[in-house]
Amino acid sequence: MTDVSSMNAEEFAKYDDEMQRILKDFYAAVFTIINMAEQIDPKNYHIMWLKQQMAIVRKVDNEFVIKRLKDKMWTYRKEIKERNVDFFKNNQFSKFVKNDDNRAFMYSFINMIKKKLDILSPEELDAIWNETTKLLISCIEYKRLTNDYDTE
Repeated sequence: MTDVSSMNAEEFAKYDDEMQRILKDFYAAVFTIINMAEQIDPKNYHIMWLKQQMAIVRKVDNEFVIKRLKDKMWTYRKEIKERNVDFFKNNQFSKFVKNDDNRAFMYSFINMIKKKLDILSPEELDAIWNETTKLLISCIEYKRLTNDYDTE
């Protein structure tokens, strides 16, 4: 991880500007995906709840979500790049769901998304893949900026 305490003011300002740009792009993609999900299923309380939680978390700890998501996105970068719908429909995602109070919600949310994949138009699916790719790019940029990557 990058040691910001050893940076001079100019280096820190450049680092901070880049971090803010990455987080802005990341959350733009997150909320675009949530808004698309809301349009597809407007009465789904899981989507509304997630949108509220994301807004709160973003205000409390702007890096929390990207820190939790970056390694998962990296792990599945090939499937995202190839837009492999079958992978996402058939994956259980159990290693992604934290064993906490939100576990049941997360599984029901994942299952709702899997079911909706079959009814999306090609344009809707393409838009979701585009935003998912933006999430991946933001996660990669975050990992690079914070020196949180393998040298392999």
